[in-house]
Amino acid sequence: MGRNLLLSIQWELKVNEHLKQKDGSSCGVFCLMFAERHLSGESLLNITKEDVLRKRTEVGTTLLLFEEHIADCCPCCGFKVDDLKGDLVSCGICKRKFHKKNYCVGDKISNMSSVQHFTCKDCFKQ
Repeated sequence: MGRNLLLSIQWELKVNEHLKQKDGSSCGVFCLMFAERHLSGESLLNITKEDVLRKRTEVGTTLLLFEEHIADCCPCCGFKVDDLKGDLVSCGICKRKFHKKNYCVGDKISNMSSVQHFTCKDCFKQ
């Protein structure tokens, strides 16, 4: 019955007028803003750089509220760090653990047989 009902529904494709993203790094923020604005009936045309920056900050702040739930994850890839599986390196300053993979710590560190000192990007900036 459910399948027959699904097959009998007529879908209509409708593309609302919308602003186009002008950079290469805000697609996720744009998707969130489009969904929120579409569901609330707001225009999709008047999204400014400031709106995108504000939404990015809001999303980051919300995620940081749950930081304790990601304490056992690699800060770069987000996957769980398990002391029993794979090579890990710890930042000498913040003590966070990273996978010893080129996409987490870079080619130089990932290719070293043993790492004496490692400082993550966040601590290096400070």
